[in-house]
Amino acid sequence: LVAALSTAHAQHTPVADLSYTINNDEVTITGLNNENNEYITDLNIPPMIDGYPVTKIGADAFYYAYLHSVVLPASVTHIEDYAFNFNLNLASIEMPGVTHIEMGAFYYCGFTSLTLPASLTSIGDDAFYDCDSLTSITLPASLTSINDNAFAQCDSLSSVTFLGNAPTIGFNIFNLSPATIYIYEGATGFGSTFGGRPVVVLAISPLPIDSITVENGNLIIKPTNGTDGITIEQTDDLVDGTWTTITPTIVDGCIQLPVSGTADYYRLSN
Repeated sequence: LVAALSTAHAQHTPVADLSYTINNDEVTITGLNNENNEYITDLNIPPMIDGYPVTKIGADAFYYAYLHSVVLPASVTHIEDYAFNFNLNLASIEMPGVTHIEMGAFYYCGFTSLTLPASLTSIGDDAFYDCDSLTSITLPASLTSINDNAFAQCDSLSSVTFLGNAPTIGFNIFNLSPATIYIYEGATGFGSTFGGRPVVVLAISPLPIDSITVENGNLIIKPTNGTDGITIEQTDDLVDGTWTTITPTIVDGCIQLPVSGTADYYRLSN
């Protein structure tokens, strides 16, 4: 499973510098509202505006902006058509709650490498088209569909790692991209090629753990290599198999999970 990227603690972009609309008690960010837009290079969207949750980045919102980094709150679930296209200097984006990346959202941007959030279910047409600097990308187990040309003409894209089963795909999703597809043992729906690119099967390695203890009503787990990049899921029914991603308390490099006394199960992955 893929871990949502860590949310930065930098100060939020002032609301006065943002344009937005409110519909059905939800906020859509529609762009920047600043005479000196070219000086806004680091964007950190607040989770609430005027008492309403920010849930969408609207179509063309930051088209041809000067952004270097973007942090979206977990409340944002949709990045709409061409929202960030032609952001030539955009090097990083954190989008921990996004479920849908729509058509051309990051056309001609994104990045050298990118790990998409565990919430993501769909990637639209041309979403990462012509992202020339993108060399690797990790796609979460939650992903169910990739539409036409999503990663086409990404000239440097050499590694695409799928953390779950094969999603449904459109036409030419890797057209003119030199990617090798990496999957893990047990993944279904892949063949020797996928989307026209060769597939390599990786062995699953266990997550290294230093210790597991119970203290003060909490399960304390200390990963060997720290907590960054670890996804934690919970279920109360192993037969049903429905797992929910949770955000645990992290103290001194240890993960704290409540011990309720009921039949709760946890799994950790990176």
